[in-house]
Amino acid sequence: MGKIGRISPIKRDFSKEGGQSLGSSLSEKGFSMFPGTVKGMVPYKERNGDYRTGLDPNALYIKKMSKEEGEMERARVQAMYDELTELTGLNLSPKSDYYSKMFDNQYSENERAQYVKLIDQVNTFNLSNPQAAITFAWLRVHPEIAPNFSAWEKGLSSHRCPIISSCQFFVDDEEYESEIAYKQKVIINKAINSLETMSPTKQLKIAKLLGLPVSYNSKPEMIYNELDSYIKDSNVKGKASINVRNFNTMSQMANENIEIRFRVREALDFNVYRSGKAGKIYEGETLVGDSEDEVIEYFLNPKNIEDFMALQKKIDNAKSIEI
Repeated sequence: MGKIGRISPIKRDFSKEGGQSLGSSLSEKGFSMFPGTVKGMVPYKERNGDYRTGLDPNALYIKKMSKEEGEMERARVQAMYDELTELTGLNLSPKSDYYSKMFDNQYSENERAQYVKLIDQVNTFNLSNPQAAITFAWLRVHPEIAPNFSAWEKGLSSHRCPIISSCQFFVDDEEYESEIAYKQKVIINKAINSLETMSPTKQLKIAKLLGLPVSYNSKPEMIYNELDSYIKDSNVKGKASINVRNFNTMSQMANENIEIRFRVREALDFNVYRSGKAGKIYEGETLVGDSEDEVIEYFLNPKNIEDFMALQKKIDNAKSIEI
């Protein structure tokens, strides 16, 4: 693999938090932990019994990632798994003895996962060494190690990631983070280019379908600004991939698909339809569909074009009455 893996201690800036504490006293002397102490680490075991190996493309943690980040991670771990199993001949699946029997002395050190002692310095792993590469693979995805320093900072400031914000170490891999950031920026820029070429009418439809705070009478400038902010929020870790993916998915739909979705949303906004319990859609007291998506699917069927045209007339009448 020819590179070095790094797990670095998180140096907290206690000056921003105020007050004197044990942590701030250690930090003043350049320590994150008591001198001479270590943090012991073993592979993390998921609730389903799988070990989080960092070598499993079907791991639970990958399924929780955004589509783009998940694809990158899946490709990365598959490549590492293929290379390391070929080099070592070991079974490195998430339920293998390599992880579950790590304290069984019947296995040699090269046949079982190693207990790791992280020190209060940059911990390096020579990834040219297969055993070190396997160890670094599970360490870098361990929930007690932040995936990067930025993720730790955001977890700390948002208070929405208590596990990440309490981490003492982070994966120090600038090259990989740079690759993720680059691909994310490319996706965002493509979305912005799509917005630039989109007609004001289509911008309104997309904004309404995304649930943005615009009205049917909003000025084009306001609608554009809302869409632009929505896309650029993608620079916020966690939101981003969701926002830009939603925008791209919606904007790349066929125009007739967007039109039908928009008309169903209009029908709800102008009280031609109403939403009942469990998301059921009614026209008066008549059930139209069990969900908004089901109603959309009905109108997407060319056989129901006459019903869709009738709905359009009802919406237009409702609009004229409201005006």
